[in-house]
Amino acid sequence: MEGWELNALVDTGADYSVISQKMVKKLNKVVTQWSGSQIRTAGGHIITPLGRCTARLEIRGFIYVADFIVLPECSRELIIGMDFLRANGAVINLRRSSVSFSTERAIPVEESEERRLTALRVVHDDVTVPPRCSIMVLVENDALYNREGIADTNVGLFLNKGVCVARGLVHLTNGRADVLLTNFSNELQHIAQGTAIAYLHDFCMVTELCSLTTSTTRPVACNIDTSVTVNQSLPDSQKKQIYALVKEFSDCFSSTSKVQRTSITKHRIITQDDTRPICQHPYRVSQKEREIIKKQVEEMLSDDVIQPSNSPWASPVVLVKKKDNTLRFCVDYRKLNSVTKRDVYPLPRIDDTLDRLRSAKFSPP
Repeated sequence: MEGWELNALVDTGADYSVISQKMVKKLNKVVTQWSGSQIRTAGGHIITPLGRCTARLEIRGFIYVADFIVLPECSRELIIGMDFLRANGAVINLRRSSVSFSTERAIPVEESEERRLTALRVVHDDVTVPPRCSIMVLVENDALYNREGIADTNVGLFLNKGVCVARGLVHLTNGRADVLLTNFSNELQHIAQGTAIAYLHDFCMVTELCSLTTSTTRPVACNIDTSVTVNQSLPDSQKKQIYALVKEFSDCFSSTSKVQRTSITKHRIITQDDTRPICQHPYRVSQKEREIIKKQVEEMLSDDVIQPSNSPWASPVVLVKKKDNTLRFCVDYRKLNSVTKRDVYPLPRIDDTLDRLRSAKFSPP
């Protein structure tokens, strides 16, 4: 939908197609006023829609334009209801668990001539990229026989599968070149032969060079960052080394004390077959602990670390006292863990790591 990959719910019991308010904000869609009546959800709740919006859906190479009702909260980001199914001649095959749509009202998605001529396509059949790994992939383009350029990843492929090509200079020899393909997802990804994983763009050569004068002054390692606290008992030479080290790897340090998150990858919890959702009641806490929980939840919501959910799964919050007598916000997932399928991934041996640190003069606590 509008360049975003969604897992939509096809609901034949829904009269209208629905989209969540959060997804509307992501798509930056214009919401018009809702003039209809209130609607009843599958759970029996009466909700007043926030409005209506129009969006484009891309399904199997065709674009469908449809209207959606905007709700403040929704069990799915997108629910396809009977209004869309009827309008587009949907046929549901229960045996194959599939849905097909008529293409009479759809717009075919065609690759532009420019992108077709610059596409770098996979040569070998069924390239497999392990999760969180990078591999070299042979690509080709007969129209670009002997040419250099900048390879840009196929954004659509990254949104669909979480794989992308490292942006950089590529030299095609006889129409072929090797590029670095990275899988940022937690799943094994298969790339079919002929898939366009990147596009080649021209670049400008800079021929004018400027001369540099040789400096006679001694170079300074780095400016001392007074915000970094260093043990004052260390000699000045070691202090400078530490400041230089912190500056060199400044991207490894957080500039804020707030809890951070990443949206590069998504975590999936696979439960055992025929497992019903586990919904636990909150543990009983004191008034002071309740205020702490409320405050931390509000802070995590404002920092976009968590989001409201109406999932049938629920686990209770536990406050654990730390060494400095402050409380750590935790969640008791023991019952969820008991029905979770194990996904064992090999970790580096701790003994090998300790051996490498044996000669270290400084190590973090």
